[in-house]
Order: sequence, then structure tokens, then C-alpha cells
Amino acid sequence: MQSQAHHNSRRSFLKGMGTTMAGVAVAGTMGFASHSLLGAGQAGAAITGDFPYKKLDKDIAAEMAFKSYMERGG
Repeated sequence: MQSQAHHNSRRSFLKGMGTTMAGVAVAGTMGFASHSLLGAGQAGAAITGDFPYKKLDKDIAAEMAFKSYMERGG
């Protein structure tokens, strides 16, 4: 019984609450970030996933992927 009381210390409680509050703060700003970065018209589509289908050229996509990979260092 004594070991269980040791795990429920004030320090562990405060550390857990700090982690929880940081997660809530990050999750709360995600909606605002997507709205401001995409614009009002596209933010709704980003949330619902209503993007029209667009056929991609596989050669251009491969070139873009390779360039991005090389610029970021793999």
C-alpha cells in the first residue's frame, strides 16, 4: 500500500497536468492554424476532406519527390 501512495505524488500529478495542458494548447491552435494558412474557403475543405480528384503526372511527381528528398537531406 505504501508504494502506491508514493507513485501518486504531487510532482507526478503536476507533471501529468502540464503535459495534458500542453497537448490541449497544441490541439486548440490546430484549427486556427489551418484556417489562417489555407484561407477561409479552403479551411472547410481541409477539415471535411472535400478535395476534387486531380490526375497527377507520375514523372513530375517523381521529380518533385526526389528534389524534396535531396534538399532536406533524406
